[in-house]
Amino acid sequence: MRYFFSVDLGTMQDYTAISIMERVPRQSKFEALPGSAKRSVEKPKYTAVYVMRHLERLPLGMDYVAIVERLRGMLSHEKLSRQTAMIVDATGVGTPIVQMMQQAGMAPIGVTITTGSVVTNGKMGGYNVPKSELVSALNLVFQARRIKVPTALKLKAEFLKELERFKVTVSNTGINTYEAAVASVHDDLVLSTAMGVWYAEKTEGSTFASVATGRNAKTLFNPLEDL
Repeated sequence: MRYFFSVDLGTMQDYTAISIMERVPRQSKFEALPGSAKRSVEKPKYTAVYVMRHLERLPLGMDYVAIVERLRGMLSHEKLSRQTAMIVDATGVGTPIVQMMQQAGMAPIGVTITTGSVVTNGKMGGYNVPKSELVSALNLVFQARRIKVPTALKLKAEFLKELERFKVTVSNTGINTYEAAVASVHDDLVLSTAMGVWYAEKTEGSTFASVATGRNAKTLFNPLEDL
């Protein structure tokens, strides 16, 4: 899969955020061990580089029917129609929206964001994923410099501000949770991107059908198998 189209669904007060990333395979650089002509250094588990191609916030108050139509129109683009995984926030009001997308001929992968610590199977073939795991996946690719955010990308400044405002809170049980440092600050762009990164990382090197068009939309890879 080449593109990862992620949607963090909002409410009347929160934005619906869309992010599109392109996964670019990267050849690992191996160094020969002393006295050996063979390149035997262990290959890193993840090697791809991600390029942010699109960030968008839909207008506040936009009804869900219009949102679904907007998403379907975007996915009809020739570059996205056959090589895109669509990941959608299925938390709360997200479940009926995911169903609307399915009825519209799309095949979204629902991600229900939880406060737990383990990824489990979710509704409609989706996954229940701890918020901490999503944000950790995003942090890791940034730390490894495996994600590129073009200077001219719309909403780049807002996206980077959201990242800076995130803080880690450790509970009494030792579980890390992530949230915006200020309650009124949005985190939609970060969560949209984090969902895409998480799924992309879990599926790197796997062969599976496009889930954007609804045709033969059965994944051959289950992220739960690689935890």
